[in-house]
Amino acid sequence: MSMPVHRWLSACRGVAFAATVTFAGAPALRCQGTQVTEPKRPKLDAGRDNNNAAAYYQWGMQHLTDRPDKAADAFYWAARLEPSGAEPWYGRWAALLLTRQHRDMFALVSEDSRNQKEHAKIDSLKYEALMREPLIYTKLDAVLTQDFFQAISQATDGEVTEVDLAMVPDPELKGWLAYGSGRFAESVKQYAIAIGRNPKEQGLHADRARAFIPLLQYDSAAAEFEAERQVEQQSEESTLVRVYNSKEMLQFSIGRVRETQDKGAEARDAYGRALVENLAFYPAHTALAKMALASNDTAAALKEFDLAAQLAPRRADILYLYGVLLMTRRSFDAAAEQFRLAIEADPYYVKPYLPLAYIREGQGKDSLAIAYYTQFIALAPAALSKQVEDARQRLKDVKQLVPESH
Repeated sequence: MSMPVHRWLSACRGVAFAATVTFAGAPALRCQGTQVTEPKRPKLDAGRDNNNAAAYYQWGMQHLTDRPDKAADAFYWAARLEPSGAEPWYGRWAALLLTRQHRDMFALVSEDSRNQKEHAKIDSLKYEALMREPLIYTKLDAVLTQDFFQAISQATDGEVTEVDLAMVPDPELKGWLAYGSGRFAESVKQYAIAIGRNPKEQGLHADRARAFIPLLQYDSAAAEFEAERQVEQQSEESTLVRVYNSKEMLQFSIGRVRETQDKGAEARDAYGRALVENLAFYPAHTALAKMALASNDTAAALKEFDLAAQLAPRRADILYLYGVLLMTRRSFDAAAEQFRLAIEADPYYVKPYLPLAYIREGQGKDSLAIAYYTQFIALAPAALSKQVEDARQRLKDVKQLVPESH
């Protein structure tokens, strides 16, 4: 393969690390939230549940390569219906980049400020995915490169073929492509070669760590994340470090590995170290809150959820979980406020409506209870049929009381 093509491939992979990416979590959420024009919901196949986030995600994956623009819309709605999942954010990131490649692949390697700004906006989506699950299987990266390579092949009238992609004598590229195609042992092997050749190159240890995860080699994954942290400490900060392999993200990743291993103490220590690096890193607060709740330490859970909710006011799923905990503690007014904020953050997220309706009914606020029960019934997926049945009965009962109380 000629050197120009190799550079194009590197540029394709590097587009995710555009030089202007200096975003934080909240602005990234606003890009996906109600402050911008919402894309139209794709029409799902007959029999699919229009209120089910998984249905939109599956539709998006089905049409990722042939209709990436519509796939991006489907991923958007999957994230709106269930904001806790990492996969829709990552899928939308890939779909939007595919859309750009199909429209103008060379815009991806342009240094034009307008293009860089669009790169940063798209890239915030992948960051949001990692904030939800740092161990997510990022297989769609390879799809982007393969699509890019197909475009190059067409542009050169077949002079460069897809076979050349596998012929590139670059262990980093080979490791990355092996990871994307599910050949994890080969990926681990190739990344080891790449690290041996360039031990100070940033990102290699983190990539190798993620390749260890599907092999269930968790200790090796944690060791590689730690090795990446040491490399980052000894290197000048770059955009890649600042975004995907920041010190707090690496500690968060180690925490997730240890939590997966059911090593609670080590997981809590890693989450604590993430907060030492960045006290405003809300995913670590959320993780600590969930661990505290699992060990029946309600006081610690309340504290951590409160911090997470303040730091991530657009994360409707976190606000909802905090509200549920407050509700179990019979702090009904405080719980209702969290549910209200969750609905305000994402009115398509169905879970907060039902408990808020319960609370308002118990407080004698019948009109509000009716509104929330009605909205829950309209938004609930088929999987919540039992809750919908209960909501319908309660709605009927409350409506009978309205004339008497008003």
